[in-house]
Amino acid sequence: MSASISVVVPVYNEEDNLKLLHEKISEVLKNIGREFEIIYVDDSSTDNSFEILKNLKDDNTKIVKFRRNFGQTAAMQAGIDSSQGDIIITLDADLQNDPADIPKLIEKYEQGYDLVSGWRKKRQDNVIRTFPSKIANFLISKTTATGLHDTGCTLKAYNGEVLRSINLFADHHRFIPAIFAQYSNKITELEVEHHPRMYGKSKYNIFRVFRVIVDLLAIAYWRKYKSKPMYFWGFLALAFLLIALVSFVLLILNLLIFKLLLLNIVYSVSFVLFLLSSLVSFAVGLIFESILKVNLAQNKTRYYTIETVL
Repeated sequence: MSASISVVVPVYNEEDNLKLLHEKISEVLKNIGREFEIIYVDDSSTDNSFEILKNLKDDNTKIVKFRRNFGQTAAMQAGIDSSQGDIIITLDADLQNDPADIPKLIEKYEQGYDLVSGWRKKRQDNVIRTFPSKIANFLISKTTATGLHDTGCTLKAYNGEVLRSINLFADHHRFIPAIFAQYSNKITELEVEHHPRMYGKSKYNIFRVFRVIVDLLAIAYWRKYKSKPMYFWGFLALAFLLIALVSFVLLILNLLIFKLLLLNIVYSVSFVLFLLSSLVSFAVGLIFESILKVNLAQNKTRYYTIETVL
């Protein structure tokens, strides 16, 4: 039996794009000839997006509406949680992603991958969007070791079972490949079309770059130390303790040999501060380790996925 398909589309103030978008997605999926569903998540739009979505509703369409604006990550998570397909396709509602690329993604996916990420190699955006995006993509690719050229492209095909096991929060929709890589290494990318925006306004602004950097640091920490937080905080505690000991030795030497008051003050303050930092880091590590163990015991969370059981 062919794999079923769920298409997840976050929507925020896209009233002029929705009718054409729905027609294109529906036509593509009907031509594929598989069981499918289209899930629109209206992130509390302030225009007529929700009314238009209600008029587009059919047997293959599900609409989720938020009570207030929660952001694209929450909209993605809600769509994923509502999905039932074996393959989950995500794309933006602005018609810059082309639904005609969906069959190519599925074909590539069925070659044995769990994630096929779209690559907007010929991106149709102005330099205000493309330049910061290139910097962000470079940092994300190098930091998370996904090797993808365009992590910010929403058009992707995912293994539904794996994706539904992942919890997204903050602005982590742009980091899904990096998070996904913790559960499967069967990841590749495929060049896709990218069109200029015809209607509506872009929600992008330059300040997102700073949020990307902060989130990237959090993702890098979580990716490496989520199941062993004491490794990170313990190492930090030892580093601080070593600096404190060096400061103490220098303080003793100064008291015995140089007897300079200013150096006494500097070394004393340095010793106390780094000793306290060491104790605090160690305590934080113990707290995180305890929280992790309680979470594992109560929720039976497992930080791995099983591909086959024989």
